[in-house]
Parts: sequence; structure tokens; C-alpha cells
Amino acid sequence: MAEFLLGLKEIGYVERQNVAVEYRWAENQNDRLPVLAAELVQKQVRVIGTLGTGAMAAKAATTAIPIVFLIGEAAA
Repeated sequence: MAEFLLGLKEIGYVERQNVAVEYRWAENQNDRLPVLAAELVQKQVRVIGTLGTGAMAAKAATTAIPIVFLIGEAAA
């Protein structure tokens, strides 16, 4: 998360100053992903960011909110 927040800061967005970040964690329980995605849609967030399989749940929850996802290995 630190890298994500640093990336936001580099383009002018600072959490709690000019952007709010809503966090949701499935804790390796993929069956929770649809509920978490629905919560974000209900809150009318501007963008949903997710890792891996969360993208499919987000896509199923909305066609109106952009979804940004990362699939790959973490840097060593």
C-alpha cells in the first residue's frame, strides 16, 4: 500500500488531504469479493483498484466505475 500511496502523491493526490481511499480486504476469502465490490459501488467511488481475482468481482458489480487491477509478481 505504501507504493500505491506514494504513486498517488507523485501525481498530486494525498490521502486525507485531497483524496479519500476506501480499503476493503477479503483476507484470502474470495467468496467475500462480491460483497466488498458491492459496498464500493454503493459508496459511489470514482475508481476501484484491485489485485488479481478481485477484478472479476468488481466487473460483475459495476459497468459504470472504472476498474484498475494488477496481476503479476511483486518486485523482489
